[in-house]
Amino acid sequence: MESTKPKRKRRTKAEMEAARKQEAGQAKGLGDAVEAVTKVTGIKAFVEFMNGGEPCSGCEKRKKWLNKISKRRPEPLTLEEFRFIESIKDKKILTASENVNLSKTHARVYRTTYQVPGNCSSCAIQKHKDLVGLYESYLKDI
Repeated sequence: MESTKPKRKRRTKAEMEAARKQEAGQAKGLGDAVEAVTKVTGIKAFVEFMNGGEPCSGCEKRKKWLNKISKRRPEPLTLEEFRFIESIKDKKILTASENVNLSKTHARVYRTTYQVPGNCSSCAIQKHKDLVGLYESYLKDI
């Protein structure tokens, strides 16, 4: 008797690489996905070989361009989040509770996995920059 279970679609190496990068927070968009496919299929190595062992500047430009145009739109801010960002937008140093709230807001708005904030100041600065930029885009629309 044959099994009636539907067969699971097997993921390609490129899909697994892109998923791994996405989970690690490294994949930024379509450019990274295309790079993963070219790497796994050997196209990237071939192009570098033909280029005398040097990385292809055109490939890097394409990757950056695709990442730029394929960024996902952020979720809309809630009124509470808007007010929170307004209260911290000019601060250089955040309290521990503000840092946690910043990380939670960033994770929700940009659809990433929430991670308890550690001692990485560059991560907090980038999240702050992202959310303040979003906050300012709301002010431009008013």
